[in-house]
Amino acid sequence: MQVSHLHKLILIENPRCANYSFADLISAQPLEGFARFATAADLKSGGGLPSELDGYTVAVIVRDPLHRFVSAVSLTTSKQADEFTPQEIADYGGKAFEDLALYLSDFTTLTSATEAAIEWLKTADEWPVIFKSQIDFLGGDPDLVLSINSLAEFANANRELGRGLPTLNFDFARMRQVQFIAREFSEPLNQLLIEDVTRLKTQPVWTRSPKVVATATGGGCGGCGKTVRPISPPGVD
Repeated sequence: MQVSHLHKLILIENPRCANYSFADLISAQPLEGFARFATAADLKSGGGLPSELDGYTVAVIVRDPLHRFVSAVSLTTSKQADEFTPQEIADYGGKAFEDLALYLSDFTTLTSATEAAIEWLKTADEWPVIFKSQIDFLGGDPDLVLSINSLAEFANANRELGRGLPTLNFDFARMRQVQFIAREFSEPLNQLLIEDVTRLKTQPVWTRSPKVVATATGGGCGGCGKTVRPISPPGVD
């Protein structure tokens, strides 16, 4: 979880959704006392956010569930299981992540690892947090929901909030590979991720509803006082 005191904005980090890029855009830092991937339930059980953060805008980035799943597999197989640091293992899901990473280490391609991960998670008692439902991170009815595909556009529309587009450095070749593999496994992934797929088909996000931004910011940044005038973006997902 990240916080920008300058812009009075809290980012609930939905895994594999370009959180670092967005946090860099708004000059956010990790929120002390909260896990990196704290869910809405984690916040509730912990007594909620500190009182000094009352009035802050709560934001979450969402992503096509199939693409996000393959991206999580890509992270899990990015190195050998014993090469992840203790902090990474803790952040990504503890023993559940460590067990899955060890299992997937036998698969040499992202395609084969994705297929194996689907079968593994069908019967797993616990999913690593980086694979958990996006509903878990949306559960607190956040003020601002952004599609990962809208981040560059949001930065362009709200340049006064941060440093603009240069901070949003995506590996587009890798993203295309993820999308291709997600299409290849669309049928089993749609079944495995049915709750996310159903929810995100109707979840209002900034690209579909610019008023969400206007409501969340009140037409300006509550922290630094600069005027923010959201544009009406084209109808893209």
